[in-house]
Amino acid sequence: MRYLDLIPESHRGLRLARILSPWRLAGEPRTWASLVSEGRELPANANWFEVADAGLTEGERSAATPPRSELTPEIARALTEIRGALDARSIRYYRWAGYGFHGVEVAGVRETVVGSLLAIEAGTAFAAGSYPPTLAHDSAGRFALASLPYPDSIVVAADPELFLALHQTPGIEVVTVSPEDTVPPSAND
Repeated sequence: MRYLDLIPESHRGLRLARILSPWRLAGEPRTWASLVSEGRELPANANWFEVADAGLTEGERSAATPPRSELTPEIARALTEIRGALDARSIRYYRWAGYGFHGVEVAGVRETVVGSLLAIEAGTAFAAGSYPPTLAHDSAGRFALASLPYPDSIVVAADPELFLALHQTPGIEVVTVSPEDTVPPSAND
């Protein structure tokens, strides 16, 4: 699967990035880049387990906590700032609901989804400690987010202004991905 496949067709012309969730050692958050040798770049489609195996000793590896998809305060702030730059009413949020038949009512409109992976969740907040939506996108085609299918990062598609702001946000680790880059195997799914 390609990163592009995670993004709605209406947003596929946007630049793509991965927000990498921090991993922890002795309870302290760490960046993925801290595991990469000096002078080497972190591959856009890196799998956390491969990076950890290459950059940690066996003792550190057993003591490390892999990334989880909970939003850190910094990631939550960055996503909230992006949402603030958009018309909040134009953003649709989706959450994994499992396979099967789902009837959902949002703002008085009933939507039926058959055999779907997603259910609508209106008004999702990007709160620190919460899980990101499985999918979110605005109707203007400026921003989309996908947290499926692995918990170590969030895939974001954003227009140039929002993309630059995301990369300049202090305290979060962001790598640019090519639409043709493949999603790493989901070892934690």
